[in-house]
Amino acid sequence: MTYLSLRASTATSTERTDHRAFVVMATLWIAALWLICRPFRGIRHDAILYVGQTFNAMWPGQLSGDWFFLTASQDRYTLFTPLMSHAVAAVGLQTAEIGLLLTFNAFFLWASWRLLGELPALLRWSALVSLAALSHTYGGEGSFAFAEPFLDARSLAEPFGVLALALLLRGRIGWSLLALVATLACHPLVAVPVAAVGWAYLCLTNRRWLWLGLLAPLAPVLGLANLGPFAALLHTFDPAWYHEVRTVDSQCFLLDWELTDWAPIVLDLALVVQAWRLLRGTRIARLALATAIASVVLTIVWGLSADLGHNILLTQLQLWRVYWILHYLALCLVPVIVHRHWLEGDRGRLLVGAIVLACVAVQSNWDTGWVGCLWLAMVFAVVQSRVTLSRRIVRLGMIAMAAMCLLIMGFVYSKTREATVFSGSFAEIPALSILFSLPLVAASVGVAGLVALRSSRGAVSATLGATAVAALLFGVHAWDQRPAWQVYTEQAYASEGRPFEGRIPEGKSVFWENSPLQTWLLLHRPSFFSLNQASGLVFSREASMQYARRTGPYTELMLLRDRCDQLAELQAAGRLKGPLDCRPPVSIMKHYCNLPGGGPDYMIFDWKRPEGLVASWKFEEGPPSGHKTWYLYDCSQLH
Repeated sequence: MTYLSLRASTATSTERTDHRAFVVMATLWIAALWLICRPFRGIRHDAILYVGQTFNAMWPGQLSGDWFFLTASQDRYTLFTPLMSHAVAAVGLQTAEIGLLLTFNAFFLWASWRLLGELPALLRWSALVSLAALSHTYGGEGSFAFAEPFLDARSLAEPFGVLALALLLRGRIGWSLLALVATLACHPLVAVPVAAVGWAYLCLTNRRWLWLGLLAPLAPVLGLANLGPFAALLHTFDPAWYHEVRTVDSQCFLLDWELTDWAPIVLDLALVVQAWRLLRGTRIARLALATAIASVVLTIVWGLSADLGHNILLTQLQLWRVYWILHYLALCLVPVIVHRHWLEGDRGRLLVGAIVLACVAVQSNWDTGWVGCLWLAMVFAVVQSRVTLSRRIVRLGMIAMAAMCLLIMGFVYSKTREATVFSGSFAEIPALSILFSLPLVAASVGVAGLVALRSSRGAVSATLGATAVAALLFGVHAWDQRPAWQVYTEQAYASEGRPFEGRIPEGKSVFWENSPLQTWLLLHRPSFFSLNQASGLVFSREASMQYARRTGPYTELMLLRDRCDQLAELQAAGRLKGPLDCRPPVSIMKHYCNLPGGGPDYMIFDWKRPEGLVASWKFEEGPPSGHKTWYLYDCSQLH
């Protein structure tokens, strides 16, 4: 009898985990943790581009002159845009983005529940706590995550991908293939690693599936036929395109990842392999091994094809995205690993302490994440050896690791609190919300709550149920952390009195620094340049050349702004006297307006100069600290 079957049989005879009241309360508890740990901060990152694609489809001709939509948009490879367009047309942008995001999050958790069907009920619920409480970041530069707290095509593709694997584990290959097709239709780059892991799983189940590899030569044949994206398989980046992609999309190249970027990957791989060892003989263990194999193989192919071969298609496929499945599965199986080793006595509990410390160190994005990984490796080696460990040594080790975890969490709390207060990118966030969103705190409270809910009866059970409801209400209250400007941008796109309404002729491009979202939604005009628009350089040579042409003056502006921020800090500290003028020189404005090949038609800044100034607009919603005046400059007057 396996570990899982033993635990499951014990649970069904002695525990009331299937009781309807427990299921309801546990669901509320998971939902509360999810909302507290994954706050909504509006349309950000790639969500900006998907919203832009949505409104470009809804407003024919108004945004179509934007260089992103002309050169870099991958809209033709996803069904997300028509889905989002219909939703926005029906209920508005804000309701659509929040409603769909929460719906897809619920779909993701449900698909995860189905995937983890072999686990005993309490460990299954604990896996959902792990998904809710721990960081989803997996990619290089800490900029990629699964189930992100904003809405884009991945928000729907990832649940379908998890569902495809869940159906595969149940032997429903046809339905699994259908879910994989749905993943592909939403986001091909999410579907590719799901297909790779699924094929590895099938090969481990039956070696005859290896024959499927004979279809690989079909790809270059399709490339020779110049069919769709396969044509790029037979070509490499030219030097100019490669330079821009390597500079901007450095996460696409293995050798550009920093040493700290690999700490989460190594930890996830170690956890998944350990789960396979502990659960050997089960379908979930086979999936863990398949994920580890796919991760290693795709990493090798990625490095050879992108860094050495400069192959266009294989670089565009971003094979490193397999790490989202690796990280996802590691989070799901952490409770199983911790529980199993905790039952092994002192030596196992020492290993549990090392696992928790490694997870805390790595997930806190510290440069010392590798120290946590190395400490875990050392403790694992000691535990597996015949070295005698006294109970006193184990206790001292546990105390030291607990203290280190608390020290890291305290540092993260202070930095997070500082960022939310001074960055201006968030609404006012309660300190309690930040505290309970810390991974170690959230996971500990979450698992403790599940255990209490499972074992309680009568009045105690009712009290815990009320606590779960209160936690959910707190989560709902704390979830929306958008600042007033973000809320206004997302709500005012169809209202009157928008910034500079009637001042900018239709089709004219505007440079409004930071984000193209405000240019697209509030002005209904093409954005001349923003870093968000550069996310598609790997997919388009023309986009790369446009980026190279437009980025020079922007870089000058950002360097001057950074210098001004440094001087403002010195002035605030009393080390710099006199007035501080942070306005860029007129020469930079003229340079931007008169770029070779054409500059923007208008520019908007939060500082005032008489040269080229044609209008101003003041934002006065929300707290006074967020009020700001914007100034519109006409490039035709700046020669």
